[in-house]
Amino acid sequence: MAVKIITLDLDGTLMSPDHLTVSQENKDALRAAHEKGVKIAVATGRTLAIMGDVCTQVPQVDYIIHSNGAGVVDRKTGERLYSNLMSWDFSEKIIDFLNTKPCFYELYVDGKSYVQEDRAPYFITDVLPKEFIDALMDRMEVCTDAKAAIFGKDVEKITVYSNDSAAAKELRAYFESMTDKICFDSSLPGDGNMEMTKIGVDKGTALKGMCDVLGIDASEAMAVGDAGNDVSMLKVAGYSVAMGNGTDEVKEAAKYITLTNAESGVAAAVKKFVLGQD
Repeated sequence: MAVKIITLDLDGTLMSPDHLTVSQENKDALRAAHEKGVKIAVATGRTLAIMGDVCTQVPQVDYIIHSNGAGVVDRKTGERLYSNLMSWDFSEKIIDFLNTKPCFYELYVDGKSYVQEDRAPYFITDVLPKEFIDALMDRMEVCTDAKAAIFGKDVEKITVYSNDSAAAKELRAYFESMTDKICFDSSLPGDGNMEMTKIGVDKGTALKGMCDVLGIDASEAMAVGDAGNDVSMLKVAGYSVAMGNGTDEVKEAAKYITLTNAESGVAAAVKKFVLGQD
């Protein structure tokens, strides 16, 4: 069955190891696929404001699954196809808990990332390139009181970082005890990164919902990813591809394994399964 939509994770997948650029080989392969009528979507843990210039580099992107699946947007029209958010009352309890721990956290609300200035020392800096961190910070809403800045609003996603190993383990245990209320995941190696969305929200649910709206069967979808928050969409897509640099969990969930992101693994997969090139 022919692929009708390609859904790509960003960091560790479409993006080069610098997290900022898309290789020319990936750009060329996606442009060729789009010219064949195949839809292009990205599925990311990022919210809309910190997408960077991904869509400038790959203007063929039709749809954006953002905040680990909390929302889906038609990039060309701006129409929101889907959203499923954590209520303010529930999110407030989590924020209050986080404020008692040595951690840095992002609150994704209305497509923006809100962070608290005095928590910057707890941000993890050893697993991401400095240039990428600087670019992220430039697009964040830096506040003296992040909770006050979003007060009363429903939340797409909360991302937590801690460079304190004991605190990270305590935070992880806290969130793991709430898996009947939240989807808990990570997009970075180690225990210091934690991401949570409303229960039932993940990239796979968003991919399925997007396909339903577009009249595309999930068996005609191709998904490519590298980290734990990609597993759900790999299980949904008919063509599931793990990056060569992906985690063991991702490789076990996928039907196929491509090259690493440093080797333009997305292009290799698109050429094989969409363009019919070996």
